[in-house]
Amino acid sequence: MMSAPIAVGVWSLLGVGLIVALVFGLRRRSHDGGELVPVLPQAPSDLGDEFAGGIAATYVSTTAHGDWLARIGEHGLGHRAAARVGVTSAGVLIARQGEADVFIPASRVREHHAATGIAGKYAPHDGLDVISWQVPAGGAVVDTGLRIVSKQDRARLSAALDSLLATQSSTTKEIP
Repeated sequence: MMSAPIAVGVWSLLGVGLIVALVFGLRRRSHDGGELVPVLPQAPSDLGDEFAGGIAATYVSTTAHGDWLARIGEHGLGHRAAARVGVTSAGVLIARQGEADVFIPASRVREHHAATGIAGKYAPHDGLDVISWQVPAGGAVVDTGLRIVSKQDRARLSAALDSLLATQSSTTKEIP
């Protein structure tokens, strides 16, 4: 049988070891996907014609295309945040509270669809809107998930994205 001081020491070492492992794991996870999105595209000063603006949403996360559990942690893309979404002729601007804005250039939008889940959120009945886009630096395709607050705004976002995609040539809509 182990004496009390030795038992306390062993349990203390185990506790410290677990905390260290947790810290290193969280640090590594915050940089996951850095090879997919090395830099965030910057919004131009002139966003052009507005298709829809001021859409209240919750930014859920960005994942590797087609793998809704492969959350990208780099640039805060894995952090949920309240957001305002705007669609213009220049692209899609997702203004996130407490995180860097996400700008998706119009030429990089590939498709949009409704989904039930993406890393960090499950919404039954296709309650999420997912925008698939190609990262300018590196060329990877990623999916960005949004939970739109109102049904009317959800319809506005969908119509605006349809208009944006209609302005693109049919060859840029294909996802590799």
